[in-house]
Amino acid sequence: MLIADEKSENFNVVFTGVNTGTTPLDLRITFVSKSGSAEASADFTVEPGSTLFGEPEGDNPPVFVSLPDLAAGATINAFLQVPGGADVEREVPVLDGTLLEYRSFVLSPSDIAETEKLSTESVDANNTDTGAEGAAE
Repeated sequence: MLIADEKSENFNVVFTGVNTGTTPLDLRITFVSKSGSAEASADFTVEPGSTLFGEPEGDNPPVFVSLPDLAAGATINAFLQVPGGADVEREVPVLDGTLLEYRSFVLSPSDIAETEKLSTESVDANNTDTGAEGAAE
């Protein structure tokens, strides 16, 4: 699902990934509007087992996509892609916090900024291409 933020400008990508293998699996989800005019992608690493993505208090920080003119109640086409595999197309619902069970997935703009900052710091900390100077920045 995509869950709209408080301003319906960014959408939290919420799903459970199941990896039956023994090694992490890279997953790219590309969202394409019905008209084909808007597109956004999000990348994930699915560890072996079952992993929830999009939960603000979970182990994986939420990932957001921005798609203009998308609103709660709509659906959008999503293409799931793993290296070496065929694309899988799904129709994904777009929701907001109207229903109680989805409210915890709705974030404020300040929550989103903090999540993106933590995500960037995590990527920088894991980047082995940087030298000592890059790791200290």
